[in-house]
Order: sequence, then C-alpha cells, then structure tokens
Amino acid sequence: MGLTTSNGNIEFNLYRRVIPVGIPNIAFIGFTASVGLWTIIEVASHWISNYFLKRLKLPYSQEQIYEEIKTHNKFILEIFNRHEYDYRYYWAAPLEIYLNDMGLELHRTSNWISEYFGIYRPERLKGLHDERRIIAETGHRPRHFYFSFTLNIFLILLLICIYLFFFK
Repeated sequence: MGLTTSNGNIEFNLYRRVIPVGIPNIAFIGFTASVGLWTIIEVASHWISNYFLKRLKLPYSQEQIYEEIKTHNKFILEIFNRHEYDYRYYWAAPLEIYLNDMGLELHRTSNWISEYFGIYRPERLKGLHDERRIIAETGHRPRHFYFSFTLNIFLILLLICIYLFFFK
C-alpha cells in the first residue's frame, strides 16, 4: 500500500512529501532542481525534527493520510500534468504547510511589501529553531509585529479622517 504505479513508474506515497506511511523512525528529504530548494529543505528539516519529537498532530488513521496523499497527487497532475512532485514552480505552498503544521508564523518578515514582493533569503528562516523552542516550552506561538496590508489601509483611512476633521 506504500507504493503505487503510474505509467510504469513507481511513486512513493510520502506524507507531507517526507514521511513514508506506516514506517516509523525514517524520513526523506531530497529534491531535484528547484528555485526554492534550500527553503524547502530548511523548513522540512524542522518539520521532521518536530515529527520525531512527537510535537506534530498527524491524521489519526492511515486512510486519512493516504487520502491526503491522493488529493495532493491529483492536484499535481491537474496543475503540472505530471505524476511526480514538482517543486520547480510549486515551492511556497509546501513551506506554508510545514510552518502551519508546526504552529509557526507564516509571515516571515515585518511588513506585507517585503513579504509578498521581496526575495526569499535565509534571514527569513533564521529564527525557526528559537520559535519552535518557545512553542515547546510555553505552548504559545511567539508574536512579532507584522505591518499588514489591512493595517496600512486602516492607517490611511484614519489619517484621512483626522485631516477631514481637523483641517477642513
């Protein structure tokens, strides 16, 4: 049940692309050419560490795990017309999945402009270990200020109201 064949090729059914279903104490990280290779490896390494430390909530049954793998494989086939995992163009979503599973902040910068229009550099992920440690010790996610788009709009509207109220 751990392997399936597709067009004569063998596909490994890996939960979250790293954990073989039903085989404890082993995980795989390895990808071919990808723009976001180093980021996926960094975050997946932390995810696997949390997995082995039993800090992750996994689906209760193997059937649920296989259903998620099947859904992901179907998505990859529909989007990329491929049967294998393709991280060359689809690398941000796995990062979000791993970070969300670990309870870590998805926004890795302090403002929406650098978050959505900036370059992914190693500085974005340098605090993962410390954040994981804080969650393990306190049970709460560390908070950091994020200057969101919504907050920007709110401040602009507030300044317009102040201007209209005091200067008109």
